[in-house]
This record gives sequence, C-alpha cells and structure tokens, in this order.
Amino acid sequence: MKDIKHFYSLSPKWFQKLAQEIGSEAKDNKIITIPENLGVGNIYFVEVTPGISAIYKDYTLSKNTRIVKIKTEEEFFIFNYNLLKEEDLGHKKDFSIYSNHLEKVTETLVNERNFGFTLLVDKKVIRQLIKEMPDAQHLNKKLSDDKIYNDYIDIKSLMLIFSLEKKVINDSLFDYYISGISYKVLANFLDQRKN
Repeated sequence: MKDIKHFYSLSPKWFQKLAQEIGSEAKDNKIITIPENLGVGNIYFVEVTPGISAIYKDYTLSKNTRIVKIKTEEEFFIFNYNLLKEEDLGHKKDFSIYSNHLEKVTETLVNERNFGFTLLVDKKVIRQLIKEMPDAQHLNKKLSDDKIYNDYIDIKSLMLIFSLEKKVINDSLFDYYISGISYKVLANFLDQRKN
C-alpha cells in the first residue's frame, strides 16, 4: 500500500507540498493533476476569502493508498463532504467536521473514485458566524477540538457539490463558481443544524 502524507492550510503552502509528495505540480497554486503512475483526476484548491478555503477533488487511484492528514497548529476546522457510491448513500455518513489539530487517515482502494468537497474554515470565523445564529449552543456542539463529528450531507449541499462535475476546472470562472458554492454549503450547514 502506498502512503501519502500531507497537511492542510488556509493558504496554498500545503498544496505545493502535496504536489511534490505525489510527484506532480500545483499549477497556479490551484490545480494538481494526479500523475499517470498513481491514477487519473484532479485536486483543486482556492482561497475563498480570508479565513475560508475550499478543496474540490475528483480522482481515481490505480494503487491501494493510505492518505494521512497530519495535524498542524493552524487554527481551523475541516468540513469534509465525501460523496459516496450511489449504493452507499443513506447508509454511510458522508459528512464530517474535525479540527486541524487531529490526524486523519483515509484508505483508498484501487479504482475507487474519490469525489468530494472540503471547506477549511478559521475557528474564529466559524465561531463568529455561529454566535449570530439563534441556536448557537447546538451548533457549537458539532465543533470539537478533540472529536470528529459525523453526519449525512444535506440534500442542498449534495446537489451543489455534484454540480461541480459539469464545470471545467481550467475555466477562468471556476474560482468564482467554487467560491459561490463554498458560501452556500457553509450557509446550509448553519441553517440545517439550527433547528
């Protein structure tokens, strides 16, 4: 099994390191194309606004791979939307939130499609947003520095993320599209869980 170790950051510094780790390059600090010896597909990164960044992934690996997200001291939460195979929808939880301070290991099987969306949100930013919500206490329970919160993706966010499949990541407007989706998905999280 191949091991890939990487970290996340709100800035693109992590993206260059990930590209080097897999033997690729980070074009314009935004696009990594998976090298042929590892599989096919792309990973896209964008700084949406100060304190919020987004990652879109759509790739298939040709080797069993263990992907280790190592912890760092940077203060943000990771909102991970991992879209599952159709037969797994509704049976497996496909949404998680965890602190950047936690290490996370994911195992990817040969020829298994990895399609998903990740938001990196500064802890001060999300806490300020939650503070303004009517059910702040309930939302704050989802955000822990030492536990992973798992749930199902809400249908609105699911449709937004699936809409990325129809877009071309090399298009100059893709940044704007993914930024818009980032705001909507974050709003869906805040709205969906306030009741």
